[in-house]
Amino acid sequence: MLSLEPKTPSLPEKEAQLATLLLSNTLREAPTLAQLLERLVRADLDGKPLDREKAEYILGIEIFGKHKDWIPLGQSTVRQGMKNLREALDRHYGKEGQADLVVIDFPKRQGFAPVFFYNELGAALLLHKKAIRYFCQTFPNITSGTARDTSHFIARCAQSYPSYAPAWASLAETQLICLLCNPREEVWKWLGATKRIEQKIKWSLEKDEQLWLGHILSGVVHGCRREWNEAAGAFDTALNIAPTETRRNFWYAAFLLAVGRKDEALDCIAWRLEGAPDKDFDWFIYALFLYVTRQHEAAYSVLSQHLTSQRSDGPAGDGILICDNWLVAALMSCLSLELGNLEAAWKYAKAADDPSALGSFDGLIPLTLARLSSTGARRFQDRANRALRLVKDGQSFYSDFVCVPLAYMGFRKTNTAIADLRRACNDCNPLMAWLHLWPIFDPLRGHRSFRALIEQMNLPA
Repeated sequence: MLSLEPKTPSLPEKEAQLATLLLSNTLREAPTLAQLLERLVRADLDGKPLDREKAEYILGIEIFGKHKDWIPLGQSTVRQGMKNLREALDRHYGKEGQADLVVIDFPKRQGFAPVFFYNELGAALLLHKKAIRYFCQTFPNITSGTARDTSHFIARCAQSYPSYAPAWASLAETQLICLLCNPREEVWKWLGATKRIEQKIKWSLEKDEQLWLGHILSGVVHGCRREWNEAAGAFDTALNIAPTETRRNFWYAAFLLAVGRKDEALDCIAWRLEGAPDKDFDWFIYALFLYVTRQHEAAYSVLSQHLTSQRSDGPAGDGILICDNWLVAALMSCLSLELGNLEAAWKYAKAADDPSALGSFDGLIPLTLARLSSTGARRFQDRANRALRLVKDGQSFYSDFVCVPLAYMGFRKTNTAIADLRRACNDCNPLMAWLHLWPIFDPLRGHRSFRALIEQMNLPA
């Protein structure tokens, strides 16, 4: 479980900030002030603060070269030096040190003793980075708990530092990812959820109209609604502000793929991998794009090399690979279907149906069972019929308009499957932005009602 940072900076954080200040442009141009700062802060950190009565005398000799017989009187050189140091620190934190984590100050009432506290913007940056790092680290075993932790942590960051625009954008993005990966969570209603997410995006851009991530997420919301021109405008704004970051962003690549710019999309994902080849999330996204662009063997190879491991011998092995998480298992199931290995597809579908996970595309189980049953494999027929009854009776988790069509497709109930997909489109489910691309829906493409649904997406020519 994540927790907020303590209110008082730690010793390592204080030492790090001292080093930052000594290397800053402001203090490198004022070596005497740098010596004064280091002497006072180091004495405090070592637990040997200067005696208030003697500090001015000692500093006059050590820092300002006074004779040992000097007597501090009135506006002495030391006091003027302290005034200059305070002004130098103000200049630093007002410019190059705006995002420093810790502020070191010397209030007049404290004399020569430094005080340490978190800089609002710097603390917001720290909390934000910690939350995003936590989300990336937990992706291999992402659960509803870790997803909520991340979302809650970023929310606390945004609430504690409401002027910090990136926190609001990251909160919107995290909630969007959780929503995308959690099709069966009753609490998420797409239309209402996207409106709440859109409000957070709006807040982020009100605080910083140059926030490229805010514009990207605005494009995502427009894409969910199939407002392609508005989405293109938002992504173009992000490109103008931060071209490199935007081209490496998977949301932008997803938009490019949706509007038919396949080669550009794959280039963006490949470029993203060059910068972070060891991140499980990036390898998964790369495999997903390969699957959607029908490079199935290449996608299977990526997952096998980076996100799975070989099962040991025994009853649990079944000849399939151990998947790092339920998302990987679900994608392996889809790939196995395309590669003609129906039994492996069913086993991966079962592995993807993890009750502790953030969500699962559990419609794959009845789909793969039905496909196996249709081959004449009798041992799967009873299971397939049982799965169909559960779907019909509503006694399963197949409550989502994306998962349910998969189940009905397997049993050739095409009209019902397409009707549910239409509901998913009307609910602005992000997965439906790729409805015209998903290979798993290929059996529906010959049907007039499915073609009409694709036409209603108003895709760019």
